[in-house]
Amino acid sequence: MAEPLFSPTIDPWLEPGAILGVALVIGALLEWLMRSRVRAWASKTAWRGDDVLVETVRGMPQLACLLFGVSIAATSAPLTDQVRHVALSVVSVGFIILVTVIVMRLCARGIASQAGVLASLGSATIYTNVVRAIVLGIGMLVAFQHLGIPIAPMLTALGVGGLAVALALQPTLSNLFSGIQILATRKIQPGHLVRLASGEEGTVVDISWRETSLKSLSGNLVLIPNAMLASAVVTNYTLPVQDIAVVAHFGVAYGSDLELVERVSREVASAVQTTHPDAFEGFQPVVLITALGGSSIDLIAVMRAKEFTGQGALKHAFFKQLVAAFASAGISIPFPTQEVILRRSPAAAEPREAPPPAVPEASA
Repeated sequence: MAEPLFSPTIDPWLEPGAILGVALVIGALLEWLMRSRVRAWASKTAWRGDDVLVETVRGMPQLACLLFGVSIAATSAPLTDQVRHVALSVVSVGFIILVTVIVMRLCARGIASQAGVLASLGSATIYTNVVRAIVLGIGMLVAFQHLGIPIAPMLTALGVGGLAVALALQPTLSNLFSGIQILATRKIQPGHLVRLASGEEGTVVDISWRETSLKSLSGNLVLIPNAMLASAVVTNYTLPVQDIAVVAHFGVAYGSDLELVERVSREVASAVQTTHPDAFEGFQPVVLITALGGSSIDLIAVMRAKEFTGQGALKHAFFKQLVAAFASAGISIPFPTQEVILRRSPAAAEPREAPPPAVPEASA
């Protein structure tokens, strides 16, 4: 039989307290090694899995050592059998919760890490939320089973009340499954620039269990319910390619040399397409006459930007250089004009008879 660490004359709670203290010190040491040494080593490797593992077990060594210390201290502490059984049961449930939290973190961070590698998956929180709910539910069932609480009646009650819960949470469930459907089709993902038929537009920031968050071009946050987004007409400016055509409209005066206009306009568009940082490389601009307007010959210059947000800067540079080039080449950009013709009617053209002279009144 093993000898006790301390004399029986000493306080019987001293040995369990020392065990807990040693466990806490070991846990703090392991946590320090994890944060300083292991994390630095993981950051130097090219594999993303070790970074995920380090972030997953962050803070867990201390809790694990504490639970081990409590379980060992409970066996040596002067406790009744009933209290000792309760303490060991609590420690067992604590280990189950600890493992559940580790699995939840691992799945969530694994999905987030994989989303950074696969652009088609996106970084939507709906994935991590669903996985966390599933893992948490499994962990709770294991804990109940360990405590001797029958889970079969609970599952039966959930099955019976599932219909009532589904009816009560119909809008929420509709948004949830709409969000899963949106992500499953991979037509709208975080990072995509979209515009709804109702006018809302912006970059998709996140797709959660209830709504999709858009960051508008003005920097505001637009929240759209997933059910509404799934049934709306959406223009995605990121698919199938991210670059986008930029159409600049302008006009020249009647009587201008159209060959000269086309050449100068194409040279300006080509210069902007080649030198501007927002321009898509390798595209040859096109200049076309589109209409004979009321006061000008209308043309367009078609360029291409790297992304939707670069359209404004590309048009700005083009128009700025085009005005200077037209001024140097003597090409006139007309103002809107109207020709007003006044015609006199025949009745108005005939001379009117002079009125008869007034007859002076006789004085009395």
